[in-house]
Amino acid sequence: MGVLTISVGDAASPTRYLDSDTTAQDGGTQTVIASTGRFHRNTAETEILLTVTTAAAVPVAGTIDVYLQGYVGS
Repeated sequence: MGVLTISVGDAASPTRYLDSDTTAQDGGTQTVIASTGRFHRNTAETEILLTVTTAAAVPVAGTIDVYLQGYVGS
């Protein structure tokens, strides 16, 4: 099986919340946020980017379910 990594961030930092995590490659879950994203406050509406990477010659089939929990401050 090829290496599968997942990163979650935004345009300013594509790995702000999760940096090249491999937990999902074995069907696991990740509940720990990267220290760069902990207590980060977006000051405007921000798209969250999910990036999945595998080795070029080794496709990895599967389904990704993503749940984000947070709040919008006023």
